[in-house]
Amino acid sequence: MARKYVPEDFNVDDVEAVKAFYQGILDEDVPNDPAALREWLLKRMEIDCVMGEASERRYVAITLNTQDKEAEKAFQHLSNDVFPAIATIDNAIDRKLNSHPAKEALRSELDEMFKSVEFGLSLFSEANIPLGVELSNELQDYQKITGAMTVDFDGQEQTVTQLHKYLKDPNRSVRESAWRAISDRYLQDKDALDGSFDRMFRLRIQMAKNSGCKDFIEYIYKCKERPYGPKDCYAFHDSIRELIVPLIAKMYGQRKEQLGVDTLRPWDLTVDPFNRKALAPFKDSADLVEHVDRVFEAMHPKAGEWARKMQAMKLVDADSRKGKAPGGYQVQFPESRLPFIFMNAEGTDSDMYD
Repeated sequence: MARKYVPEDFNVDDVEAVKAFYQGILDEDVPNDPAALREWLLKRMEIDCVMGEASERRYVAITLNTQDKEAEKAFQHLSNDVFPAIATIDNAIDRKLNSHPAKEALRSELDEMFKSVEFGLSLFSEANIPLGVELSNELQDYQKITGAMTVDFDGQEQTVTQLHKYLKDPNRSVRESAWRAISDRYLQDKDALDGSFDRMFRLRIQMAKNSGCKDFIEYIYKCKERPYGPKDCYAFHDSIRELIVPLIAKMYGQRKEQLGVDTLRPWDLTVDPFNRKALAPFKDSADLVEHVDRVFEAMHPKAGEWARKMQAMKLVDADSRKGKAPGGYQVQFPESRLPFIFMNAEGTDSDMYD
């Protein structure tokens, strides 16, 4: 996307330059005219996209390799120094927008944006700025711990994610050994993981209080701008307990009989109930991406074109490897308007649908 307001050589790492740009937006006189307000918003949206893309790309870098010190330093500079420096200015821009007399004339066009701004204003607390920095750093530390987890299993060093494929092995002793190896590896870092969780827990509770919420549950629902609330989820939980849990219990009973075991154990839950060999629908992550691209091509030429573009631009990272953060996510690079998919493939059919 070509820039209109932000210079191409704009330095997102220059704290003073970033502050000056946002301060300029705040100080700008915006007439009581919908067209003028829209133009002002476009400028704000463009700098947000520039900063947002820098942040997302650096987050991707630290999750692809949690041991990369330079990537960590670059990400932390944005999260620890740049964004906190503009937080109060950004909030003032939101307040200026929210009180602008021409805002309602754009409501039908920009209603979702305005609602998001209103949510943000209701939760903003200057006291949460340094706490947010602490929380971000704690999350990185947690990912470094889990990203470094490997186990010597089946004659080779493997990530915890890679061990999950053995939980589908027809040999029950192999499954049990894999399950215990995964559990034991997490227990090795029990104190570090528990400490990290406890620190994040305390930070989140304090941030919720600072924002005027009674607890973190209320706070996080508002942060995520959900159209439903905790009561709706509690009702959903009740329906699961009433309708689904009995079905799961029945299915587990059937699985126990099919496997021919006296007691169903955790390592019996993902193996084929008829003890058939686990499916291996692809050789490696490159093969997985290639097959997915073919599926998109069969669906529609344009979908195939987009999938191939992602493949060529390396916008999918599916390998599980030492140093890579666990789990999966999808983010958008807002300036270039491109997605990025992060996952840790196990090498089984569950990678196709989980």
